[in-house]
This record gives sequence, structure tokens and C-alpha cells, in this order.
Amino acid sequence: MIYPPTHSHKKPLQSVMEWCASRGMPSELLEKIPSDYTRYGSTLVFRFPLGIPGKFEALAAEAWARVLEAKSVLKVTGIIHGTYREPAMKRLYGPGGDVIHRENGIRFRFDPEKVMFSPGNLPERMRIAELDMREETVVDLFAGIGYFSLPAAVHAKAERVYSCEINPVAFRYLEENIRLNHAENITSLFGDNRETAPMGVADRVLMGYVDTTHLFLPTAFRALKEEGIIHYHEVCPLNHLPKRPVRRIKQAAEKFGGIKIDVVRVGKVKSYGPKMVHVVVDVSVKREIEKR
Repeated sequence: MIYPPTHSHKKPLQSVMEWCASRGMPSELLEKIPSDYTRYGSTLVFRFPLGIPGKFEALAAEAWARVLEAKSVLKVTGIIHGTYREPAMKRLYGPGGDVIHRENGIRFRFDPEKVMFSPGNLPERMRIAELDMREETVVDLFAGIGYFSLPAAVHAKAERVYSCEINPVAFRYLEENIRLNHAENITSLFGDNRETAPMGVADRVLMGYVDTTHLFLPTAFRALKEEGIIHYHEVCPLNHLPKRPVRRIKQAAEKFGGIKIDVVRVGKVKSYGPKMVHVVVDVSVKREIEKR
């Protein structure tokens, strides 16, 4: 029997617990069923606590799928990792596959088992969408499936967005999402951004990556025109804010040479584990004119 929220006065978790109890889940495990989830289209994603045997995880997953009328349920098994920023997921219920996730008027097609999508980055995606980029050329060094490229192109009205992506699976979805959202002002570039990013064209550079972002600052500097803005992302310990990301940017600028930077804004995107935070630093960059 299905208990969709619109058809029942019971809270969804209560319906899930009752369904699991009726199929033999012990009472001590019922209390461990997670209530928080992320929904991407027809797929639900949960973080299950330790101590629930696999067969009961699968039972709870099926219950949630029935209650919320979802097709698939995934379990987070680790952190996003590697150069390709791949998620660590295990499917507990359903066929899996592609979903269409709608956010702020933009449609993202992707497979949550294969490519990442961070719900915690929503405020930053919204901020990018609200900027005025008319007549600007934007270079997105870590485009993924279009997380920031699409808001820049569709809502911020950038004249041209160059979207670089090294992960072949994410790149395929990026191209699908460009078509899906009729974003003809995006040019997709496959491969390492240090080789594919255009030089000297950008009014604005997006650096939505958090592992070793500072190593790609020279690429960002080369992509800019005589002056422009860089949106630099980093995960940093709380007790090193704002000094570490600002210091890294200044050191990269000094090593690159011939440019002047001004930090415009340091903003928190989201928490990233105990005493760690994902931040974005907006930096104004201007090439220094050599004295003759």
C-alpha cells in the first residue's frame, strides 16, 4: 500500500516507520530511519546512520519511495572525490538512471550515481544568477553539468560563457543541459582547463572547485582581459578564515606578476564538516601598466 503525503494526514516518517514495522523491522532500528533527504527529480538521496543491516536499509528505502512516490533511492557512502568529483553512492531501491532536477527555472539532467550535485551550493548558484553579466564574457573553469554556467547564461544574461569540464560523463550532461535549457550562449570545452580555457577573453572567471583551486589561479589570470572578476572557491578551516584563501590568491598573483588584485567579498557558501567551511572569494583583477 502507498502512503503519499497528499493522501494522508500522517507525517511521512510515521508512515515509513509503520510500513517497515509491518514488514518485520525491529523497533530499535525504526528509530534510526533517517528523516532528512535530498530529492533530485524522481530520486531520493539519504545518509543512513551506522548500525542498520543492509536488508533493513533496503526496506526503509522502499518505504520512503512508496511514501514520497519516488522511483529510486540512493545512500551516500562517502565524500565526493577525485579530479572528476565523483559521488560515492549505493542504490538501495529502484532502477536508478537519469533525473531531471529543476532549480530556479533551470533544468539539470544527470545521474546522481555518476555525477555530483551539491544542494548546499544553491545560495551561490542563486547569487550568480542574480548578477548582471550582460555584455560580459565568462569562463567557467570547472563547469560540471552546468552548475554555475547555466545560471550565468540563462539568468545573468552573459553574452558568452566558455564552460570547461574534464570529466567525460559530466561533460556529456553539460552538453545535454545546454540544449535542454536552450543556452546557445554557452560554448562547451572538453578537457583540462589549463589546456582548453581561452586566453584574454574573460570579464569574469568562475572557479567552483574546492580541493586544489589555488593551483588553477594562473589559468584564471590568463583567461581574463585587462581587468575582470574572479569568483574563487575553497574549503578552509574556520580558524584560517579569511586569511588563507586571500593569502593564496595574493601569492598566486605575485608569482604570476604584472597584476593587481583587490578582494571585494569573502562569503560563506556552506559548512563542510567539523570546523570546515566552503567559502567564495570575489576578487577584482587588473593588469598593471608598465611605466615607460
